[in-house]
Amino acid sequence: MTYNSTFKISGEFNIFLINSNHQVEKFYHFENMITDLGRGVVLTSLQGSSDENPIYSVKLGTSSTAETVYDTDLGSVLAQRQFDNSILGVSSIVFYTTFNYNEGNGTIREVGIFTKDGTMFARKVPSEQPTKSSTQIMAVQYRLSVV
Repeated sequence: MTYNSTFKISGEFNIFLINSNHQVEKFYHFENMITDLGRGVVLTSLQGSSDENPIYSVKLGTSSTAETVYDTDLGSVLAQRQFDNSILGVSSIVFYTTFNYNEGNGTIREVGIFTKDGTMFARKVPSEQPTKSSTQIMAVQYRLSVV
């Protein structure tokens, strides 16, 4: 009998630009690259040290340098927010936060996920780049899935 013992982890972003009337003006969805350090965070969590390094925040940046598995930070940070909440599912966890009207304004060329100690878990330079203005709030969801 043959068993499939492949363990795959993937991440994806959903970004919503919302106007002052609470209407979604623009929606973005893109998958990201998990860094080598991010994979290490997963292994450390499986070892039982998960309280030391949980997924903690999202950073938005303005650098368009392509992501690699060796990245340790964004090229140029525009804004950072701690995740407000998370929901654990059967094979995924979703993290949520919101950037207010005065946060993260400009063209977002890179997005990164960070642990509590500042380790970059994941990074993406999306092909379609959100542009946020001071008349919008931005809701960010990050889904981490294991398949």
